[in-house]
Amino acid sequence: MNEEILCSEQAWQTAFETGSPAASGFFSYMRCSEVNYDENTGKVDVIFTINENGTNQVKVSTIEDTPGSRPDSIQAYSPAGAFTIKPENFKKGVKVFTSEATFKGEIDMAPWMALVFPIRFEACVEQHGLTLDVADAQVTFDVENGTWADGTADTLTRNVEVDVIKMSEGSHVVAGTLAEEMIPAGMIAAEGYDQENGAWDKELVTEENGLIFLEGGIAAMSEGETANDILTIGYTYSFPGKPGEPNPGDPNQPAYPGEDDNKPGEDDNKPGEDNKPGEDENKPGTEETGKNPGTTGTVSGNKKPSGNKGTASAGTSAATGLAGVLGLQALSVAGIAAILKRKRK
Repeated sequence: MNEEILCSEQAWQTAFETGSPAASGFFSYMRCSEVNYDENTGKVDVIFTINENGTNQVKVSTIEDTPGSRPDSIQAYSPAGAFTIKPENFKKGVKVFTSEATFKGEIDMAPWMALVFPIRFEACVEQHGLTLDVADAQVTFDVENGTWADGTADTLTRNVEVDVIKMSEGSHVVAGTLAEEMIPAGMIAAEGYDQENGAWDKELVTEENGLIFLEGGIAAMSEGETANDILTIGYTYSFPGKPGEPNPGDPNQPAYPGEDDNKPGEDDNKPGEDNKPGEDENKPGTEETGKNPGTTGTVSGNKKPSGNKGTASAGTSAATGLAGVLGLQALSVAGIAAILKRKRK
């Protein structure tokens, strides 16, 4: 409670005028003159006095001729800022005030009129009690590289009731509880993905008020925003690719899992194809450098064109020793086996 606002005569005048725009003529002479507050009982006395232009009276012509000077009803509102709700009291279903209010008072005209026509009033007015309806937060669940237990893969949304929790003086959070039964289970991996190693992208917190949706406890929403645009936490369950196998549809994976760009079982040179049977290591007319007749470049042991995929690159064989015999086949076990086989013949 802000007692300075609560006891302000101008604040109450503004509250009544704003709440009853059709009674503008009435409030041109009905002025708030006094406000008393009893902190023991919580009672507030708001006193209005008929006072047109400082005369403490009102002219008959004003009442007769001024629009809105004789309203059927007026609305009683407390001044803006007089009462506030502490953030930690923002809990769903909390009743802020009762649904009944008592208004009583009297209207005194000129003394001689009061003797003849005394105006007194007292009534118990039913009003709409203010009960807090704090918006729910949302938790969303997504699945990647698979489906939910029912075979669908759409985003699942769960509503979570939240409260504003006071952490320390001036520090609040908006928090809620994620129940175990809200969490999807039985997810199914798509073909080519590892069913046994699916996992959530972050830890699922199921402790009471363990989900923190808003650190500050208070948020200003932009135009068009709703509470769900702010109070939302998302989880994603995904399946990894199977060990040693490419992820389906991943263009960055090699054509054959666990291998180089060459297919399994293939080396840069196929076994037994170094030279055809009966041919020497260098074809007729070639020198030890491995150059073929009519060519100007050095050829490698790889029989594929250099533009093909593969990690082997063109190179020049050594001139002496085993390397001179094997050339680039020195790293190929299959190539060595083929040469030894020919030598035995």
